[in-house]
Amino acid sequence: MKRPRPRGAFPLEYSATLPNSKASQQRIVAPATIASSEKGKCKKYLLRIIAKLSSLIFILVILSLVPKITEIATLYNKTSNDTLVSKKPSIISYKLIRGYQRNNTFDPYYICKADKFFGPRIATSPIFLQKGVLDFDTEISTSLKIIVLGDSVGIQFSQALQEAAGAQMPNRHVLKYSWRKHEGVHLAQPVRGGGAVAGYRITGMFTMKQKDNHFQLAPVPGGGWVQEHVDMLKNAMMNNSKISPSVITEPSLKNSADFDVLIMQFPYGWLERPKEQLFTHEIIMEAIHTSYTVFGVKTIILQTVPVQNNVENLHRELVTINNAISDFVKDYIPPKDGSGVQCVMLMDVAFLSLSLFVHNAVGLKLVSTSALDVLHKPISTREKERELVHYLNSTLAKRLNCCHPEYKEIVAFSCGESVADPSNTKYCQRNIYTNDGMHWCMNTTSGRIHGALACLLRCRYEYEFEGQVLRDCEHDCNDRYMTLNPIDFHEGFELLNY
Repeated sequence: MKRPRPRGAFPLEYSATLPNSKASQQRIVAPATIASSEKGKCKKYLLRIIAKLSSLIFILVILSLVPKITEIATLYNKTSNDTLVSKKPSIISYKLIRGYQRNNTFDPYYICKADKFFGPRIATSPIFLQKGVLDFDTEISTSLKIIVLGDSVGIQFSQALQEAAGAQMPNRHVLKYSWRKHEGVHLAQPVRGGGAVAGYRITGMFTMKQKDNHFQLAPVPGGGWVQEHVDMLKNAMMNNSKISPSVITEPSLKNSADFDVLIMQFPYGWLERPKEQLFTHEIIMEAIHTSYTVFGVKTIILQTVPVQNNVENLHRELVTINNAISDFVKDYIPPKDGSGVQCVMLMDVAFLSLSLFVHNAVGLKLVSTSALDVLHKPISTREKERELVHYLNSTLAKRLNCCHPEYKEIVAFSCGESVADPSNTKYCQRNIYTNDGMHWCMNTTSGRIHGALACLLRCRYEYEFEGQVLRDCEHDCNDRYMTLNPIDFHEGFELLNY
């Protein structure tokens, strides 16, 4: 006979409602089901613990970043004119002013006035008149001691920088003239902010072997420089007194001073051919070491070589040379012991000149409008440079019959009008950005040139960026100013991103 099961003894994983019982509505669960339910509760509990731990870890990470975020917020705090400053005294600051043009106060030779034969200069492209392109200037305030090393273009840059930094004529000293009234060594001190801006003319790569070479000083090629002139400059800066532009035989070095920053404008027009062979890593490094040894600078800004009359082949010369300069800056490693030049940066003047060149050439109908599309391609600057050169290189053959016997002016770069027979034409009505195919019209380009310079120096001295962050900041400065991208203004001042 089959033994009856005791009440409540049910098969595994089975549940039922007991009939005829006070607990007739109560659900009865087997032991295995109870165990399974407890396991589910444990799993949910563990998941809740893991979620809480994840939240806690996230909060800890955020808290660890608070000091850095606070530091960045302090560093990037905007002033009322949108120029960023930290709480410490500003080393360099700047603002952009629309509708203001430099007077070229210290530059009597390369002022872009209306042409005496053909009248006003011509804006050959609509972009030249677009808001935020060439209609502003830069006002700089700095406590840095800056020197510009280069040929007549470098001297033009330093003269314009002195004006941008608010130099006054009584505080400006010409220590040496290269010939006639062409300045060779000059200094403005103090400038706005208490710093100094100097210029030193040279006609070759800056090397120690050319020290005291009096036979290759400007206006003779070769790159000679004289220690005595350097000592005069340093003494004038330290003593802050006006010195007569004459030879001082025994300068006192007791109060000599070093510069903070050197801007190197390579004297391309004076270099021997093949010029591209003078821009090796070793030769540029020698110029860097010489700059530190002579002027004591810790920061150097290398300018790329722009379009100019002396160029015979844009691809062979400028593309090759500017690639070499860019690679040098990117690969430069400062001495680990803190000596020598600690920072080398790039100011891409070449790309600004190519942007102006291509718009001018298209405006004169010497180049296809498709060349302008290159400027907006999502490729690197050096790649854009190569593609622009493909369009522009052929225009170098059409030159005016003036004025240098060897390197005549390029119609597509210098002129504001088409020229039917360049080889039999001596003059043309000029455009608005170059004086003579070599020097710049600072009344239209100064805003971008000095905006780029001040922006780069802020990356270095205000934000104290290093490594890849410094390179990103450098790229943004060049992309903003060494192009023709319109500047975004608000109440007359630029809205800065840094």
